[in-house]
Amino acid sequence: MNNVIQIRENYATENGKQITYLKENIREGDLLVYSNIGNGSIFAANFKDNKQYFYNGANWGVEEAYKAWAPQMNTYITTDFLQELEGRIWIIDSQDNGFYNELFNTEDFKYISTAYFDTPYQNYIYNITLIERVTTK
Repeated sequence: MNNVIQIRENYATENGKQITYLKENIREGDLLVYSNIGNGSIFAANFKDNKQYFYNGANWGVEEAYKAWAPQMNTYITTDFLQELEGRIWIIDSQDNGFYNELFNTEDFKYISTAYFDTPYQNYIYNITLIERVTTK
């Protein structure tokens, strides 16, 4: 019975809706930013042509291991990378949108939209927020 439940959760069609959504809306040159590697790694594997930023604010010491996601993803332990961001930016956030609210809900960035996805796999929740930088460096 455990296998039935696990297979149902792991292979549910709802698990890919956030990927389908982004594939339908992302543009060449758009950036992806996330602070949760659980959610972020799903996008790192599926959007290899878009530059990605993983903010490891808790400094878990994973920078060397996460070089496996290079060259599209780099890991940062400070917010200095924010200065590099230009153009359209997709914030891959969790259930409370706290990452977006903490760092990107400022006058430097224009809010465009948010899409919400709740998936059976690991009960991952995705808030995918599109913003655009409005100030210059």
